[in-house]
Amino acid sequence: MKDKNIIASKKTNSQKTKKGEFKIGELVDSLSREFTNVSVSKVRYLEDKGLITPKRDPSGYRRYTEKDLAQLKSILMAQRDEHLPLEVIADKLKSGDIKIKAPSSSKMFIVNKKPKKKMTEGELLKAASSTPSQLKVLKESGVVSHGPEFSEDDLSVLRSAKPLLANGFEARHLKAFQRAAEQEADLALQITAPLFQKIEDREAFLKVDELATAGRDFRQALLKREFRLNL
Repeated sequence: MKDKNIIASKKTNSQKTKKGEFKIGELVDSLSREFTNVSVSKVRYLEDKGLITPKRDPSGYRRYTEKDLAQLKSILMAQRDEHLPLEVIADKLKSGDIKIKAPSSSKMFIVNKKPKKKMTEGELLKAASSTPSQLKVLKESGVVSHGPEFSEDDLSVLRSAKPLLANGFEARHLKAFQRAAEQEADLALQITAPLFQKIEDREAFLKVDELATAGRDFRQALLKREFRLNL
């Protein structure tokens, strides 16, 4: 019974991660989307060679950060694309020839939390440098809430809609954008929904973000093509 308790305790500790940190298995899963030959043993080998130094929690488990992820990506890219040996990569990391830029969650397309800040209609219009008539069009189209409180998402939508409104777009036009966004979100969420049952929310949201960003890029490519075909 004592051994079981120790095992259970270790298992519980190994599953606890702070915000912005993840376990080695999660790290490998994230990297494997781009680097098919990455494995837990390879990450540990790179650690043994001093190319990465994850911190340890009080129980001794490795805890990786977004910066560690970015550094590993740079190392693996140098191996794959430039065929550099590890010794050369280590020297380049020390000299700064390989730049490590940790991703910022503020740049993510999706974040794993709902906007908390609420604002009144007056605060919304002031923050967006918008007019009541512009907001009225967005309310009519259903792309923002009807109030009395508005979210940061409403603010982003209002800001991005201003150039369209200034060039004659009406509520019925904006509804088409809303329907397209709803369909795209439904598709992405259908694919990622099972992930929320199998892995931690953080990794599932990263996959949602990946698909949302890919969908945005794909949509922009299609839009450019359509313009070129019809101009």
